[in-house]
Amino acid sequence: MIFNNRKNSWFVFLILIIISCPSPGTKEITLERIPETELLIEAGRTASTRPVYAFELLKKVDKPQYRIDKLKILLDIYLKQREYARASALLDSLQDGPKIKDDSLLKRLCCRVFIEQKNWQKILEFADDPILKGIALYNLQRYKEAIGYLPRDTELKDYCLIYLSRCYYKLNDFQNALNIALEIDSVSPALSYDFQNLLFDLVLNSTDISGLKKELSKIKDSAARKFLLLKIYERENDKINFKRLAFDLIKNNPSSPGAKYCITVLKPKDKTEYKLFGKVAFIHNDYQLATKFLSKGVKDSDVNYYLGKISYDQQQYNNALSYFRRSNRSEAYYYRALIYENRQDYRLAMIIYDSLINHHKDSRYATRALKRKAFLMEDIGDTLGAVATFVRVKEKSADFRAGFQLFRMGKLDKALEIFSHYKEPDFIYWQIKIKERLGEPVDSLRDYLTKNYPLSYYTLIKNKSSIIIDTTSIENWLRQFGDTTTTFDQEDSMRIKRAMRYFSLGEKNYAFAEIEAIEDKSFLDLIYLSKLCDENGYDYGAIKLCLELKKRFENNSDSKVYPLEFLRLLYPLRYIFSIMENSDDIWLTLAIIWQESNFNPDAKSRADARGLMQIIPGTGRLIASELGITDYSLYEPNTSIKFGTYYFKKMLSEFNFLALALAAYNAGPINLRKWLRKNSNAELDEFIELIPFSETRDYVRLTMVRQIIYKKIWEDIFD
Repeated sequence: MIFNNRKNSWFVFLILIIISCPSPGTKEITLERIPETELLIEAGRTASTRPVYAFELLKKVDKPQYRIDKLKILLDIYLKQREYARASALLDSLQDGPKIKDDSLLKRLCCRVFIEQKNWQKILEFADDPILKGIALYNLQRYKEAIGYLPRDTELKDYCLIYLSRCYYKLNDFQNALNIALEIDSVSPALSYDFQNLLFDLVLNSTDISGLKKELSKIKDSAARKFLLLKIYERENDKINFKRLAFDLIKNNPSSPGAKYCITVLKPKDKTEYKLFGKVAFIHNDYQLATKFLSKGVKDSDVNYYLGKISYDQQQYNNALSYFRRSNRSEAYYYRALIYENRQDYRLAMIIYDSLINHHKDSRYATRALKRKAFLMEDIGDTLGAVATFVRVKEKSADFRAGFQLFRMGKLDKALEIFSHYKEPDFIYWQIKIKERLGEPVDSLRDYLTKNYPLSYYTLIKNKSSIIIDTTSIENWLRQFGDTTTTFDQEDSMRIKRAMRYFSLGEKNYAFAEIEAIEDKSFLDLIYLSKLCDENGYDYGAIKLCLELKKRFENNSDSKVYPLEFLRLLYPLRYIFSIMENSDDIWLTLAIIWQESNFNPDAKSRADARGLMQIIPGTGRLIASELGITDYSLYEPNTSIKFGTYYFKKMLSEFNFLALALAAYNAGPINLRKWLRKNSNAELDEFIELIPFSETRDYVRLTMVRQIIYKKIWEDIFD
């Protein structure tokens, strides 16, 4: 058993007091003198809340008779810390593997490790769950055996039947594969993509086309449904309906995979069709095919923009300008101006931005143009003109920059007028700074900032306030909203049951999809579901649910103070051993991981940044080369932490200040150097506010404050 009971805890407590406070003149008692059974009890008791301490205790347990109990606690610590690779390596190092299966709890812990690592052979060896065995056999390509383990009647019917159908498909038994697919009554949203792909494969091989047509209604995505029907028409050699539906996809769903397929099997017949085909290829970033079609299409404003953007992305700027000049689209104006801006022809760039603003005043590019023009005016020294232009944007971030530039110019009254329109913490803080300079009272503003934004950058870092934590239990804290019980109905309970089943199979995304589908969640429901995600290793889901609760709490309560248990759910302590191995600042690394990925090791951004610390593949290759690593995955947590902390240390070494290193980590060192040159005389706190990328500005402030929060709520783990 894992030693988590409190038996003899008084004795352990007494021993630990003696260790930390030896009497004068007495010899200090060391851990070596404490009975190993007591060390095991204390390690088991503190495995969740003080994992490093528990780990250190276990180092002193050496007797063979305690080896299994020690192993269970170590695996429990690693699982709770999401250190699955370490747990797997620990199990690989064991010589007496067969004894593991004799202990039911140890066997379950081992199976969880193997599930997380997708070690299918070990799962097959250790799992008692027939569905899990079936999935393992499928992934080991033992399809005939897998069929015998995948049940038809289960709470995960659609999930199991998709796997079962896949088994028959892999065995080239397409009729049985289709028959199984036909048994699926309805498909949950999380599985719709898998079901869709299964049907596509069956369309290409099954002879029962009429049966496949019956399945179309189960696909919720209209473009996917059209594409599947298109493939059926293709199998039936129904050329008339195929062509009709293909052009429907091309015209109405140009970003869909179906449209992309259609332009590869059909030939356009006139300039209008060439334009349509070229647009689809352009949207799918197939620039070679797009150019081939567009060059024969109608040379209208759209086509000239597409060709211009292709040239722009390929850094053929003269060609891009030639096309953009012949397009009246707002995007064409915008990219024309960017080209001149990058050539430092600021006058011409601003003229084009003005044309965009005047001709397309309601487009999103007009707002972008106003911002770019304002930044250009800053660059050429026309700060007042920049202020006036930022005000025209009529956005909070632009208003803040206008007010801040007025503050720097000494026009305090005008700056205060802008700042006073908003109640957000950055606006409040700079109102305080202005009023202090004007000799006006600021106590009420300070109180407002502290009360309404107790965990903000401006409260904790600029105002140097302390973090206040509600000392009540999370249940008592929720009573203020009248929440004393969960509000799940029968359908919700079924979803939770399905979620738990998915968690047991390692299908965390499917599990969370079931949880998210629960409607009208109360405060207590959100806490319950967040804990469910936390306990099953899905920190991203736990954080997301906590953020939903936090937002609703702040809209429904005057208080902004949270209990420790809630803060620890929102800011989990994970990967502590990997972090300690690679970082000099545990709290900062945890804050960066939180800000980058919300502890989702599978995270992937639009810029293709990957993993816990969001490393871009190109940067990853450079880091790997410098570290002498050849085989790696940016999604593997330990690798992400090793690479991320290494890169951050380089940024800190170059730029010396935490805020600057964070800005470089987020926006890249090239951008930071440019900003430093532009604002070389700014104080550090002013420089942070002058960062032109709002995402980077927020990133710096939020990461710095989360470093403080992490230290406050978790620092006792090292006591």
